[in-house]
Amino acid sequence: LNDEDILQMLSQSTADILGYGNRLGNISEGRIASFTVFSKPFMEEKAQALYSVTDGNLIEFEQESSEE
Repeated sequence: LNDEDILQMLSQSTADILGYGNRLGNISEGRIASFTVFSKPFMEEKAQALYSVTDGNLIEFEQESSEE
């Protein structure tokens, strides 16, 4: 699976399975805003969630220090 397939499985496909596909699962007009912003592509090693927006509410995540 590539990153796009995985993202689809975690978003629209899950919303459809749970019966919320008409309101959740993708970002478009009239839908409930729910998404996360990562420090780099989400499938890359050590990607960290920076922010999450859910139903218009912004959540900022505390970052772990990087040890390289």
